[in-house]
Order: sequence, then C-alpha cells, then structure tokens
Amino acid sequence: MIKKCLATAFVLFVFIFWHNVIFGMDWITANQVTLTWRAVTTMEDGSAIPEGDVVTYEVFLVPKTGDKIADRILKVETIETEATLTFDLEGLFFLGVRAVRSKAGTRLISSKVSWTDNPGAVMDGLTQGVIFFRVPANPLDLEIN
Repeated sequence: MIKKCLATAFVLFVFIFWHNVIFGMDWITANQVTLTWRAVTTMEDGSAIPEGDVVTYEVFLVPKTGDKIADRILKVETIETEATLTFDLEGLFFLGVRAVRSKAGTRLISSKVSWTDNPGAVMDGLTQGVIFFRVPANPLDLEIN
C-alpha cells in the first residue's frame, strides 16, 4: 500500500513539475498578490506619448475558464506600475493590465489587456495564475474521551 501511495505521489509530482516546465505556467496560491509591470512610455507604433497626456492603468482578473472580455472583473485603476489585489472570489484566475491614455481628464483610448497567461506579455515568458480558496473554520469543541 505504501509503495502504491509513493508511486502515485511520484507520478503526480513529475506531472506537475514537467507540466510547469513544459508549459511555463506557475500557479500561485494566495489571497492577496501584487502585480507589477513596466511603465508605458510610448504609443503602440513606438512614438512618444504626447506631452500633457497621462497614462493610467486598469487591472483585471478573469477566471481561468472565463471569457477575457465578458468575464473580466475590473479590480484596480491606478497611475502606479503595481497593484495589490485581494481575492474574494474562489477559483483559478489570470490577471491583466491595460494602459489608458487621457488628456485633461478625458479618456482618449486604451491598449489591449496584457494577461498573465500570455508568454509575450509576462517577464521571461513565464506565465502565471492565482489560485484562491477560502480556508475552512477550525474545528471546535475538542474533547479527549
């Protein structure tokens, strides 16, 4: 029985390890994470952001199996290049950021959302997601008989 359990555990470990190596997906279990990104200083064509324009960011989360347009949830709007997200929904999620260009307080246009499951958008091509599940309550009324 012990050999069977060890073999099963080994196979599971190898599958998880190689899945992450081959597919580059790193799942982080947390109830709060901080997402960081490089500041947007140019337009999509490489030209400079016009003087007087302001770039802010919108940070989203979407369930792993969700539609990235219909199911995304706006969590943070910021001028900073990082955002801390606290999870209240259970599940597996990807995070996304888009740049928003404004002039004199008027929103002009926004970029596409860059998602953490897109190798072209993440640091070193290593995609990531977040897993959050609520912890059950502690057992109470313990008694040794």
